[in-house]
Amino acid sequence: MKKKWSSKYKGYTRADQRKIGSIPAFDENNYYTKIYDELKDLCKFIEKEKSVKLTRALKNYILIRLINTSESQLQTITTDLIDGFGLKPADVLRKNELTISLHELGTFRQSDTTNGKIVTQSFQFANIRSLSEIFSSINGLKFFPWLEDLLKLPVQTPFEEILLIRNEVVHRLHDVEWSSTELEKKIGIIQFYTNIFYIVSWINLDTNPKHKQKLESQTKKINRSLDEFRKIAKKHQFKNRY
Repeated sequence: MKKKWSSKYKGYTRADQRKIGSIPAFDENNYYTKIYDELKDLCKFIEKEKSVKLTRALKNYILIRLINTSESQLQTITTDLIDGFGLKPADVLRKNELTISLHELGTFRQSDTTNGKIVTQSFQFANIRSLSEIFSSINGLKFFPWLEDLLKLPVQTPFEEILLIRNEVVHRLHDVEWSSTELEKKIGIIQFYTNIFYIVSWINLDTNPKHKQKLESQTKKINRSLDEFRKIAKKHQFKNRY
């Protein structure tokens, strides 16, 4: 009797050569801090600027640049997590097939085309639902509820609000109405949470007992013991993980 192949996942996703090639190396991650600082400096410049036209243009630029920077950083983060912990692409994508154009096979045979890059290019990092999907799949739990429980702070709503305003500016040609001070605070929110996404995911995935002391030092930064961290994560885990 012929054995039938089966999978717990359905559907497929497409690998895009252009997207894979645009994902920065994780070594560039420190560069993002410099960009965030430059954007904050621009906000301070706006405070002294009297030209309404120039101020409006700069605010729009800052918001668009902010989200582009966050997108790029999140791509490097998810790629590093997937490759660093050897996560299976099917478990993160929740799909059982990946289609590749025959004209792009050369790209996928290159040594720097990793599982992390292939998975990451399938997600939109300026979309809160897509962000929730990839970080939930990486961590095997409901990501935003977990993070809000862990930090005792709102995360999804303020993050999504900034993404939605950016979409209004880009697609509907609206202008940023926040003051320069408010805009600077938004930069801080995006920078803080983008970094936190990586830190908490790494701690959650790293179960090596030898790393306990190092991980404990990280959880203390968010006023949690490692045991508390693990208990909160367990509470939000999917019932049937992978």
